Amino acid sequence: MAPKKKAKDMTIEGLQAQISAAETKVAKKRGRPRKDSVPQPDVVDQPKAKRGRKAAAAEDVPLAAAKVKAEKEPEVPVPSPKWKNEPHLTQKILGFIEPRERCRTSLNMSKGTGEDAGEHDEKTQTAWFKEIAVEVLQKDPSGRWAEFDAERLFPVIRNRIGRLRTKFVKCQKLLGETGSGIVMDDREDELAGNFRNIWDQVLGMCPEYKRLHALLASSPVYDKSACSNSGTALDSDLSILLRQSSTPSTENLLEINDSDADDDELESSERGTSLPPVAALFGSDDIVATPIPKKAATTTVPAKTKVETKTETKGPVQNAGQKRRNNMLSAIEDINAKQSDMLLSVTKMKLGQKATQEAAERAARFKEAEAARQFQREEAELGRAHEREMMDKKLELVRIQHGQPMAMGMGNSGAMGNGSQMRVGDGSLISLLPVSK
Repeated sequence: MAPKKKAKDMTIEGLQAQISAAETKVAKKRGRPRKDSVPQPDVVDQPKAKRGRKAAAAEDVPLAAAKVKAEKEPEVPVPSPKWKNEPHLTQKILGFIEPRERCRTSLNMSKGTGEDAGEHDEKTQTAWFKEIAVEVLQKDPSGRWAEFDAERLFPVIRNRIGRLRTKFVKCQKLLGETGSGIVMDDREDELAGNFRNIWDQVLGMCPEYKRLHALLASSPVYDKSACSNSGTALDSDLSILLRQSSTPSTENLLEINDSDADDDELESSERGTSLPPVAALFGSDDIVATPIPKKAATTTVPAKTKVETKTETKGPVQNAGQKRRNNMLSAIEDINAKQSDMLLSVTKMKLGQKATQEAAERAARFKEAEAARQFQREEAELGRAHEREMMDKKLELVRIQHGQPMAMGMGNSGAMGNGSQMRVGDGSLISLLPVSK
């Protein structure tokens, strides 16, 4: 009987083991640990990501507390330099960059010299920014940035250098190539008129213009196409565009085309680029796909007879091109004539309005003066009437005082007889004649 009980106990243990394994498998699928007094090694050794939500949340409590504590203690912000009031900081930045060829090459301010041309330093731009930040800001005598490391200071230097680039491009566009060349030759005193005003504006905007020109004018990413003026390659580029629109009709045009082709090839070889001037001017790849047939022109120049035969066979095409150019010129002349007529009519209208206004002002002034004179005449008449009335009153008073009736007359005493006389305020003599009783 004993063996049977033992076999029965083993069977129960086997069933328990199967049940335990099934519960463990279900717990794994649900992501919850098996609740059993017996520790399960396969459950304990599971990584955190596969454990239950409550266990993971309980383990993440210390990390969350640490994050909250870190958020409660914000970092001290880096003080921003007052670049306008502290120009010595900008001078230090430029003084650090100027003597270091590797730094200028890494910051795209130079192509390099000699064997180093076109090569970049192993240091990245961020590394150079950090080094400049340490030299300029961290070692500043004021000590405002002494507590900050290069990792937090280098964005200040990066933003300042970017701002200097933007200022330089704006100033270069204001001056143009002509003004910039005069300034860089230390001939600012020769600037007059509008150029002088522009140079004063540039000095107010960017006092470090000359040093920036020495650094950035040779930059491989510097583009001076916006600084062209009349007399630069812009005129020749426009002439090339005009030549592309039509076929040359004379031998002179072919010769000019050849000379332009030689100049363009020479300039492209000196610049080290194969882009034609039109593509360099507009920065477009589509223009490169439609080049001018310069080689064909160079081959036809020596053989003048062949050129003449071509002009004879392609007469209609050349006439069409000539007519097209003539139409363009006539259209431009018509536009200029219309503009001149419009300006003339506007000027006449303004002059007529001005003359009408001046005439109205003169008439108004005359009316005002006439009204003032009329008022003065009326006032004088009223004054004289008042004086006559007062004189009559005075005479009446004298007659009453003498107890005699009064007779007024103007003249000398001989004409008055034995009567008495009296001189009044206006110088007239008044005779008092005796009255017969």
